[in-house]
Amino acid sequence: MRHLLPFACVTLLAPAVRAQQLPGTIGDAQRNAQNVYDFVRGDAYRQQMKKLEESSWLAGQVSYCLRDVGEALKGNPPSTLVPLKAGGESKEFTLGQLRDEVCKPVQAELEQRKALGPVFQTASNAMNQLAAIESGRTSEAQLALATDGAKACVTAADMALAGGVPGAKAFEVAGQEMTLAEVKEKCAGASKAAEAIAAKVKAEEEAKFAPWTKALRDDKLKVFNDTYRKGMNVYGGGGRVLKSPEDFKGASAWFTYGVNRDGIQPRWSLDIYRWKGMKKAGVSTKNGAGDEPPSSAFK
Repeated sequence: MRHLLPFACVTLLAPAVRAQQLPGTIGDAQRNAQNVYDFVRGDAYRQQMKKLEESSWLAGQVSYCLRDVGEALKGNPPSTLVPLKAGGESKEFTLGQLRDEVCKPVQAELEQRKALGPVFQTASNAMNQLAAIESGRTSEAQLALATDGAKACVTAADMALAGGVPGAKAFEVAGQEMTLAEVKEKCAGASKAAEAIAAKVKAEEEAKFAPWTKALRDDKLKVFNDTYRKGMNVYGGGGRVLKSPEDFKGASAWFTYGVNRDGIQPRWSLDIYRWKGMKKAGVSTKNGAGDEPPSSAFK
């Protein structure tokens, strides 16, 4: 006589389910997960991450992977096993692992890479600008670029940190591999260095032009700063070049000119500043053909 166990005594087990034929959505999930898995295990991925290079293809594969794993999970338990190829062997992952261990970490890495993009760009610019001024290119514009670029780098680094990118995250900037925290520190240092150089250059310039700035005031000082101090030649009556503080202080008229060579023949344009003491008495312009005004124009 056959004895049957009571139904209440039967223990129901829930072993991991192995997807044998990988039907429908499971097969789609496997294909896209395999693409992601293959790529992130290669050297190209590691180099891209260091250099923060964009990869729209990888971003698309991650998106497809999460989408298809999500669809597969709607009709299959998370414990469903899906094989992926790893070298010459096969490694099994559950659907949950495909989502949480294969695709989501890469998605997080790509989001970090996107957040680090502004840091990379501003840090590269700041370091290039600082190198330029350290090599002697200390114009006012160059110093402003270096200072502003370094400050922008610090701001971008703070935003990345606030967005969840860890300070220990390493990437390559200007040929050096650094962490986000190190990049921020280096940019802060670059900002201070640029400001220090700017202060030194300004002090040297003030000392250089002190004899003129002491001799002049009001309108004459303003026009002097906008012309001679910026490298323009300034002339007195008869076309004589003004040089000394006494020249500028004593002249009742200043002349500056430029030449337009875009036409058939060059044409000069002469700006004339007339003075009553240190105040403007009038401003006028003369024009003519040629490379320079004749001496008779300087009156």
